[in-house]
Amino acid sequence: MKTLITCALVGVALAGLGFSPARAETLTALDYIQIEQLYARYAHYLDTADGAKFSELFTPDGVFITNKPGYGNIKGRKALAAFAAKAGAPPPIVRAAHSTTTVMIDPAPGGATGSAYLMAGTGADQGYVYTDSFVKTAEGWRFKTREVRQNTPEKPSK
Repeated sequence: MKTLITCALVGVALAGLGFSPARAETLTALDYIQIEQLYARYAHYLDTADGAKFSELFTPDGVFITNKPGYGNIKGRKALAAFAAKAGAPPPIVRAAHSTTTVMIDPAPGGATGSAYLMAGTGADQGYVYTDSFVKTAEGWRFKTREVRQNTPEKPSK
């Protein structure tokens, strides 16, 4: 009984210090590299309209969230594949429109979070910010959610 009470007190003390099962785990150098590769593959597969490969970057229930009119939330691999097939342009004429920069990755409970700047379209006049959550699956790191928000105003109509 004394051992049980001691273990309970130690558990309460550790929880008070921030030690808990929900605490973010440490990421390895390989984790960071693999997540950065998700950012690169995302842009390449979207720009080349490779819907199948694009959708595999997400968990089966993954969601892409955008504030662009006509897009909304795109959930699940089938819908994500259709989105990428429509948004990009297959080789030999690739619509290379997505340039991701200033990637930040942080450990989080259950995986990792990330953020990056996106320059899309014709240049710096169309800036966006990605906010991501990642989980490590049997297939490797995947997007659980990816949200993109425009952070520059639309060009005025002429």
